[in-house]
Amino acid sequence: MKLRCGSLRLLSNLGLMAHYFPWPPWTDLDRPAVPAAHGVPDSVLSRLPVLEVPWATACKEGDVLRVRFLPRHGDVLHNASLELEPGTPRAILMDLEPAADACFVWGPGTRQSEAIAAAGSRGRSIAACFVAFAESEDGNEVRQVEDGFFCFLTKDEFERFETCLVNRETLHVSCNSECDLAVDWICDEFENPCDGKRYTSSTGFRTFEPANQQSPRDGAAVYPDGMFCLMGLDDVDASTLHLFLKAIDARMRGFFESRGDVSGVDILLQVDVDAGGSVRFRAAVRPSEWHALLPELVRSLKSTSYPALLPRAVGFVELFTVRGGTGLPKPWRCSMSLRELEDSGRSRSELAWTSDMGQWGHRKQ
Repeated sequence: MKLRCGSLRLLSNLGLMAHYFPWPPWTDLDRPAVPAAHGVPDSVLSRLPVLEVPWATACKEGDVLRVRFLPRHGDVLHNASLELEPGTPRAILMDLEPAADACFVWGPGTRQSEAIAAAGSRGRSIAACFVAFAESEDGNEVRQVEDGFFCFLTKDEFERFETCLVNRETLHVSCNSECDLAVDWICDEFENPCDGKRYTSSTGFRTFEPANQQSPRDGAAVYPDGMFCLMGLDDVDASTLHLFLKAIDARMRGFFESRGDVSGVDILLQVDVDAGGSVRFRAAVRPSEWHALLPELVRSLKSTSYPALLPRAVGFVELFTVRGGTGLPKPWRCSMSLRELEDSGRSRSELAWTSDMGQWGHRKQ
């Protein structure tokens, strides 16, 4: 382990100096040096073992500190913990969460919590530069420190945390503080039921959850329950993308509202837009008995006009639940454990998606 402050602390300080979130995309040869770049002796990081795991992120999202790791980080973090005495505090340096609209900043002389934010940001997702973990006899607590967080966990919860790293399991810890702790795993492999292809990313794929807190089981005919980015969304204007998704949602609602017999169904829709603006749809469904819906659904979606998503090709899949959906895990979630499968009461065949050409097939257009 090396003692360091991490690149995000340096970059967020540059952003603060330039008044630009998350950091300036230009080079200023005459700017003053950033003191945080050389490490700070009085920083809490100078007193802890520090580990870097590239592409790990942490964000304060409302009343939850959400830490996200890639699957390969599990072994790295577990092996690092074996070098320490049980219960030894340790800090993990973080990269910027892509969905963050603000970032904590700390440097020499900083006496209170500071953050930089994007224009118009409400601070709904504030990125942290590090997260430290330590055992505590006084209960679970998440405390904001410098430009990161310190998570104090009871002995049992600390052991649960280390177990979740080994098994790549999610974790939620209720804390006696303003926010709880959650550990999630970033999907870096995706077997797409719509086109039958396997996608991989060394940095992980971006996923998006619904902005409101409506439950997919609240009675709506169709509920958009998440989106998975395959390529290109970072370059798309957010307002244009919003209009594009609203057009898809409206067509999906119109299609299923007149089909009251369809319930307990998940629809996975793949959308590919080329640089010329041509839109192509593929779809998959579970349970498989509803696969006959797909050709008509795709024809309905193709009959709608959509705003252009230039400047380059875009690809994503969106999950829709129809009248409650199946309640099964999202297709891009990291693997479902055997225990979860048993607890769900579902068979492996029920977890499978089906398209017009059968499982893992796709309809030719």
